[in-house]
Amino acid sequence: MFNKLFLSFVSFVGILFFPGMTHAQESKSQQCSSAGCSACFSLYPDEFKYETAVKDGKLNGVQKINYLDGKTFQEISYKNGKVDGSVKIYYPDGTLWADQNFRAGLFLDESHKPKNGIYQRFYKNGQLARETKFKDGLPQGESKAYYEDGRLKVVETYTGQDAWLLKTYDKRGQIMTDGKFFGQKFIGTSKLYNEEGKLEWEYTYQQAPAPVVRHFDKNGKVNADFVYKSRDMKSADTRQYYESGKLKAKGKFDGKAWDGAYREFFENGKTKLKMTYKNGVPMGIRKDYNEDGTLATSYNYLDGYYRQEYAGYYKNGKLQLKMTYKNGVPIGVRKDYNEDGTLAASYNYLEGFTRWEYSIYNQNGKMKSTCMYTGQKDMKREGVGRVFYNNGTLFSEETYTNDVPTGVGKVYYEDGGVKKETSYIKGDNDFDSKEYYKSGKIRAERQIRDNKPRLVKVYYENGTLWSEMQMSPDGAMSATAYDEEGKVVTSKYDIALSELKQSREPYERFVILDTVAKEAFKAGRKVEARQWAEELRGMAPQYQWDWNYGNAIHSANIVLGRIAAAEGRMKDARNFLIAAGKSPGSVQMDTFGPNMSLAKDLLEKGEKDVVLHYFVLCGKFWTSGADQLKKWSEEVKAGNIPDFGANLVY
Repeated sequence: MFNKLFLSFVSFVGILFFPGMTHAQESKSQQCSSAGCSACFSLYPDEFKYETAVKDGKLNGVQKINYLDGKTFQEISYKNGKVDGSVKIYYPDGTLWADQNFRAGLFLDESHKPKNGIYQRFYKNGQLARETKFKDGLPQGESKAYYEDGRLKVVETYTGQDAWLLKTYDKRGQIMTDGKFFGQKFIGTSKLYNEEGKLEWEYTYQQAPAPVVRHFDKNGKVNADFVYKSRDMKSADTRQYYESGKLKAKGKFDGKAWDGAYREFFENGKTKLKMTYKNGVPMGIRKDYNEDGTLATSYNYLDGYYRQEYAGYYKNGKLQLKMTYKNGVPIGVRKDYNEDGTLAASYNYLEGFTRWEYSIYNQNGKMKSTCMYTGQKDMKREGVGRVFYNNGTLFSEETYTNDVPTGVGKVYYEDGGVKKETSYIKGDNDFDSKEYYKSGKIRAERQIRDNKPRLVKVYYENGTLWSEMQMSPDGAMSATAYDEEGKVVTSKYDIALSELKQSREPYERFVILDTVAKEAFKAGRKVEARQWAEELRGMAPQYQWDWNYGNAIHSANIVLGRIAAAEGRMKDARNFLIAAGKSPGSVQMDTFGPNMSLAKDLLEKGEKDVVLHYFVLCGKFWTSGADQLKKWSEEVKAGNIPDFGANLVY
């Protein structure tokens, strides 16, 4: 923002105080009758380009002032810094408007003698453009210039050969410039207003050779100032301010770019940024700070913008990340750290964001995972990806092509034995997999096609088949379960119990217990059902962020509540129903709704109020079932037991 503001100003005032400028802006087509006059300079600052001939520090030769389309507006002949020779003025269409003659700064009449009397110049519409009184070729007293519609634009009052007072006005009559000229030096104040008539720029010349310039915000407050070193305005000490008037930034600008020390500040006065420029290019160390004064980031510009080292910091001062850029592209190794100083992640940029290796580390410093990536926003895995146990041993490895797994992927036990092998045919949609016990014996075989299981076989560790499931392409499914002796198992509880016995990991057991507890109750095995439900409820807190957590809380309390209701412990049954309703929900429950079997049991025993409260609790996660819950509530209030349908099974 500060750079943009300053550059826009330089573009403006660089024209206003151009050495030796004549009335270049007088209604876009008007020549001042005074030698070297700089009046009218603030009327059309953005509509001209200048070509100047300077010799020995003075204007010599022809100065051209052109319209932006390249056509000539004025041609002024100078000799030793004074107008000498022809001064030609052209209309925007290229036709000549005036051809005047000067000698050593004196305005000549038609006989080439110093002008005496009144000089007037008119627009094409006949409106007076300028009126000046001359004596011996020099302007006398008050000279006025007008806009093409007749409104006053410039008033010059000549007080000597090289001195005059100057006032300029915009088309609304607001004064823009008020000051004095001594030769080609202006002393006074010039102002520029925006379209709303509010002051935007103010630049002041005192006896010092260089101006002081201020920029104002929409509320009329100074938000930037520029103190120039010389009259050519090539270098300035610059400052920017908050609305409160507090310093926001400061630095030096050479007319094109920053040069030297540059600083930005928070409104509390503390340093926000500190760096150094050389000819607009950052060099050395840049530091960015938090508002409390702690270091936030640092850059070490080795070759300006071409190559730089970057570091970010935590508020405790410890390093957060460190990396190197080249032409805005990361190179080499980037390292990210935890707040305690341990390594969190690393990026090895082999070809910038085109190809880079990303690795994550555990708190103990051991690598957690690593993989090659391509792209920045649309990151895609490429090559071999590996995941590790906390002790550093390999957990899994897979090969990717354009983010799609290919070849054979493997998962390992912590001792290095193979736990699972997956042969990818079409990424995650089509693959064959095998799972193994720690003994190395086959545990399961799966065929997945179009992201659906076609054939699944699970084995006991002794090698006998435990279950087999087949699904045809049209969705028809058949499944058979066996005991360890090879006999077919038909009870759903026995099948679930067998699957529970086959589980080898705590999480597998957590997922299966939901079904085991419900099937045990349905089979009339209340003692076992209570055992499994209590175990499920006890394990749930370990998996609060898991997809199955809400299901586990809900199912465990439903089973325990049904047991309590069957045993006549109604207070316990009511409490279990409320606990089930307080489940956070899950993908399944949010879609299909909660289980209503305990609610039905309680309604059959006349417990209407607790069931209505249960409906309210379930409405917090089953938002899509609001209408159904409302219907059930109305039926219960009417003294009926609703037909809960499939919600007695879920």
